[in-house]
Amino acid sequence: MGGQLYSRAVEPKMLRQLLVRPTGGPAVHTPIVLFEGDARTGKTALLRSFAKGWAGKIPYSHLDVAAVEEQLGEHALPELLAAIATQLSRRCALYGSLRFDRLVIGLRAAQLDLDDDPAEARRQVEAMLTQRLGLATLKKVLSGAAQEALKQVPGSVDPPGGLVELAVDSFVDGAARRLLSRNAHGRARSWYGHRDRGEPGDPVGQLIDLNAGLRNPALAEPASQFDELLCDALLADLRDNFRTARHSAEWAVNCLVLLDNADCSLGSSFLHTVVALRTLDADAGADLPSPIVIAGASRGALRDRLPAAQRAGVLELGSVTDLTGGHGAHAVWARRRLPFLSADDVRKMVVSMPEPRRHANLANCVYLITGGHPGATAFLLDAVGSRMPPGTDPEHLLDAAHGASTVRSALTEHLLTGFGEDEIDILVTCSAARDRHDGQRLLTRVTTRADGLDLPRTLWDHTATQPTTVLRALLLRRLAGRPDDHPSSWRRTFEFLAAPGQPDDAASVRRLHYALALGRTEEVLDALSLSLGTRALPEWLATLLDVTAAPRRGEPTAATGSWPAFLPSLVNRLQTAADPLSCTHRRTLHTRIAGGLDELATHLDDTCDELSDLVTTHRAHARRWRPARSHSTTTPGTPAHSAEGAS
Repeated sequence: MGGQLYSRAVEPKMLRQLLVRPTGGPAVHTPIVLFEGDARTGKTALLRSFAKGWAGKIPYSHLDVAAVEEQLGEHALPELLAAIATQLSRRCALYGSLRFDRLVIGLRAAQLDLDDDPAEARRQVEAMLTQRLGLATLKKVLSGAAQEALKQVPGSVDPPGGLVELAVDSFVDGAARRLLSRNAHGRARSWYGHRDRGEPGDPVGQLIDLNAGLRNPALAEPASQFDELLCDALLADLRDNFRTARHSAEWAVNCLVLLDNADCSLGSSFLHTVVALRTLDADAGADLPSPIVIAGASRGALRDRLPAAQRAGVLELGSVTDLTGGHGAHAVWARRRLPFLSADDVRKMVVSMPEPRRHANLANCVYLITGGHPGATAFLLDAVGSRMPPGTDPEHLLDAAHGASTVRSALTEHLLTGFGEDEIDILVTCSAARDRHDGQRLLTRVTTRADGLDLPRTLWDHTATQPTTVLRALLLRRLAGRPDDHPSSWRRTFEFLAAPGQPDDAASVRRLHYALALGRTEEVLDALSLSLGTRALPEWLATLLDVTAAPRRGEPTAATGSWPAFLPSLVNRLQTAADPLSCTHRRTLHTRIAGGLDELATHLDDTCDELSDLVTTHRAHARRWRPARSHSTTTPGTPAHSAEGAS
């Protein structure tokens, strides 16, 4: 996307709002923020922009948690915590190098090979806690715990390869110097007895018990408690740094932890552990906010798996003001659904391209096809800029060659990264659904997999501004290509969806939508004609637009009947316009739709604001499109397109 992050002005402001610490007041808990979007919607690019923006200014950590999990397993929370601490300890201007005394003690205790005799085990732990910690010992603890996790650091932000070991050494050196401090060491040791919650305990016994639990895989509960203890230690270390460090009074900004692919088991485990510790604080009557902001990239699965009470309390972030005025004071989770690019964003991206490739209708075509989907937009503009010869007609962009296939096929594969062939086959079937509700119906029909399949949210437009999204349109092309004897062919799938349901208006609109997809045009025209003049015009228009958003397989069928003369062509043109992959003749198409709507007003001798607005919208669309080129000017080998837009 040209190195510039478009349509992302709000998210950095939200993050800064959370990072800035209250002045003159007590520290506060900050919600865990989930930046949500499907694959290729710019989540990773957003986190990278955060990391680059704050690098060197505040302590921050940036990890791809799914990559760490793939390398170390889903139970590698100690290693993940060590990696986070290592990155947070990097020296930066005002903060210097943070220390993590408690975490180091916990990691060392975990690695002890304790004797079976309780008295001897206590002596071993006491010796570990009282010895003057040498540099070699600390290196062994942290390099063993963090090294593999740190190899998964996103390469565009952090130093690659060999410098990882230097980062570990830097942290170990700093930790070693500080652990030699008697006061710091004493606080860290005693913390394992009270954990800042005012309940005196035995720190040595605590470490012995949790060492035994971690080393015995059959004892799942103690292992879970050990993970919680280490996470608690990291947060306590951060609080201690911000309370006792030399210049901590000047630290006006919290630390930052950025987790890409936070939906994975390891990422979910870490985040739920942080939330559980906050609950533990509340139960103990302790208020222990840590100076840390955690932001994760999610496809939505993490929020969907939250307990009902937590899910209901998720703070929806529509603007920065949602974090002020007490809105987010008690929120544990917050969610920002990443918006797509606007038409203006796409035009700016096209303007930044070399002049020979700035086709007259390129921005219009790309925005029409993608609806502003960030990954699809970047892919198409990259194809235009690096693969297609100058002069290629943008109306035929999807049919241009892309390696051994076409841009359309390559774009489909690009958007389906991460899905297996069986899953893609299921998604092709589910693309027939007009909304997520019907998509779930189809999913239940075509699969009985116990683990289920999360339908991508970008299959449908949650903002209701795009009749058909680019991912759904591409999958529908595959559905149309299935033979008629396929168990989930076009006909069989839409017949299942069109089956009679509840006898209400919504069910009637749904049935007509799927009937039009099946090519039963007469049935649709009969219903629309019958209700024309008997229903309020705004309601009839809403039905017309909903029904004509139906996909089409092949050429439109000719229909004859006693309907108003303008109605068949209006239905046909609106159905064509709803297909985002149909780029040809859009100027003429929108002009004729506006004319058909004018005929509707004349036929009824009536109008309404909704009809006037619709006419204005289509005329504005027509003005944006330059006159279509003749097919003789298209790139050799590129098939011509019919006016109905079968591209």
